[in-house]
Amino acid sequence: MKKLFAFVCSLLLLSACGIKFNYPNLSEDLTQITSKSVLKSILVRNNNNGWYRNTGGVLEDAMAMAKDSSNTNTQVQGIDEADSVKTNGDYIVSVMNNKVYVITPDNDKIVKVFDFNPKEGEENEKAYWVNELYLTDTQLVIMGTIATYTSYQGGVKDGMRDLWWGWWGAQDTFVKVIELSDLSESASYDVKGSYFTSRLSGSELIVVTNQWQTLVYDAQNNAEVIDPTVTDEDGKVISSIDEGKAYILPYNQGSSFVNIVKIDMTGSADAELTSFLGWIQTVYMNADHLIIAQSRYEYNETTQIGTSWTDLLRFDVDSLSLKAEGSVKGYLLNQFSLDIHNNVLRAALTNWDKVATNSVYTFDLAINVLDSIQNLAENETIRSVRFLGDKGYMVTFEQIDPLFVLDLSDPRDIKVTGELKIPGFSTYLHPVSDKVLWGIAEDLEVTQVTENGNTWNSVKRFGVKISLFDVSDPTKPTELTNLNILGPSGYSEAQYNHKAIVFDNDRNLVYIPYADYRYDTWTCREGEKCDYSFETGLKVLRITETSVELVQTIAVSSTGDQNLWVNRSLWVGDKLYLMSNQGFMVYDRTTYEKLGTISY
Repeated sequence: MKKLFAFVCSLLLLSACGIKFNYPNLSEDLTQITSKSVLKSILVRNNNNGWYRNTGGVLEDAMAMAKDSSNTNTQVQGIDEADSVKTNGDYIVSVMNNKVYVITPDNDKIVKVFDFNPKEGEENEKAYWVNELYLTDTQLVIMGTIATYTSYQGGVKDGMRDLWWGWWGAQDTFVKVIELSDLSESASYDVKGSYFTSRLSGSELIVVTNQWQTLVYDAQNNAEVIDPTVTDEDGKVISSIDEGKAYILPYNQGSSFVNIVKIDMTGSADAELTSFLGWIQTVYMNADHLIIAQSRYEYNETTQIGTSWTDLLRFDVDSLSLKAEGSVKGYLLNQFSLDIHNNVLRAALTNWDKVATNSVYTFDLAINVLDSIQNLAENETIRSVRFLGDKGYMVTFEQIDPLFVLDLSDPRDIKVTGELKIPGFSTYLHPVSDKVLWGIAEDLEVTQVTENGNTWNSVKRFGVKISLFDVSDPTKPTELTNLNILGPSGYSEAQYNHKAIVFDNDRNLVYIPYADYRYDTWTCREGEKCDYSFETGLKVLRITETSVELVQTIAVSSTGDQNLWVNRSLWVGDKLYLMSNQGFMVYDRTTYEKLGTISY
């Protein structure tokens, strides 16, 4: 790790007093923030210069699931990811319309509702909005954003703040811990910054926020710093600046803080907070390491060429201390673009200079480059990535879908071993075994059209398909088969959100929610509005090493009523639950017969 050093003197430029301070050279070392006056000067300067200123799991783990109820599909085994719906077999919890519903699946009854909406006629200075949940065997965790009301002209209308006369200013994050034994709140935390993401490892909860409001100005236009803090239910405030865990990164600064909070779910220790000036693009975490990636864009006015960069920051999960940082050209697609295996960090990026190119890097834990593969699939961009043990798989797309097989067994000598080109592109990849992958893909056909001297790509969409890839020979990947599961206007959240995919390994099934606009049913009646059929529900698939089978389509038809849009599913015992904006539809997990509904 690069050497830490502390500021010893104030760097604030007080021009009125004739005192001149020099800003530190941040191009080489990490800087610890030890003075609020130092921070204030940097924030004031950076605010004046805009948002950004440049200063210089193994296969078995991926497939493991619970036996008696479904689990959230996560990237790393043992590291839970928050979602809008969870079950532990004894309870089902879900977020809808800013309420958290607690349901007992044995009788499908709502036993508790946590309502975060303001009460009618109540004037509130703060608004709460629930984002995501965790559910353990003993606790429910509710997380969301707090918007603080700031009135610039005042006024109350009909007992409520008139939004025409004010605005919702600072955004903070709340975390509430509910004990399942009596469904009562046992702990709560307020963190500066809006909720971004979180991870749960054992009894330790990591919450990451973006604190955009770092300065406030009084009537005389004097700036005051808003500390990055976490406050518990007893009012105890922990500041990362006071704790010596606030940093300025070497190659960039921002006008916002990224706050990383660790909460002990047992309540036996105070919350811990680490902060740095910057922002977040995506997050990867395993049991030992937290990687935060932030993207930035540099434009060279001389060459008129812009370059995308990703800054990688490695934090120790135990201490929350920043252990390493580094920068690399390119932009990450999502969290699956990052992975740590055998103490080697792997990353897949797309870079835009003159043309789009793609690269794969290996790093040691100090974020030093071990090796890289450059200039993959020119003029194409990464659409999905999956690192599995010593292998990596990457899909890019412009006109066809190249699936690249990567040999990462020697991190100092990584290479592309094989490539497969097929129509469309996969947006998510998942292992069936160490020999076979399946992917959710856009079923497309792209053809070049030339007219009047102009050439462009014409795209015909057939819908959504499941592709099955044989990667047993890494030099010759093949598509074993594919199955179109949705039509030209069909969509599934699972295409871009892995948590929408539910596995039923006991029955070798995969559940994928869907919505399909049937524009071919468009009808117009005289004197009435035109309409079409809208179908939503669940696709039940059996995916093996040799085949993809549509076992059942559980369809809910509606005429344009998107409140019935099924966006999640889960299972408990012999019941299968489909979640929509109106509640749950309950089905027999074997016969798929509808058993009832749970209405919100």
